[in-house]
Amino acid sequence: MERLLKEAIDLSIEALRNLVSQGECVVICYNQAEVWQSRSMAAAFYLEAMCACEGPERERYTEVLLDLMAGKAVCHDGVTRMLTWETAYR
Repeated sequence: MERLLKEAIDLSIEALRNLVSQGECVVICYNQAEVWQSRSMAAAFYLEAMCACEGPERERYTEVLLDLMAGKAVCHDGVTRMLTWETAYR
């Protein structure tokens, strides 16, 4: 289970490079980094999430899904500026 960090972490290039080296892709969404070992599993997850939501939440998931489909190493919800939760590994 992910926990709230004691201090927020900036999304620096160095921190993102470190995360990218640990999996196939990294998703930054809702102030958390997720390191995914499978891009296709991440895309399936965010497609389902996008279809199940509406409004701003759907917009965030759509941004992530579009980045995943474009093959980006770091996929972003378009909103998150700092990480406040421990990194999840999926």
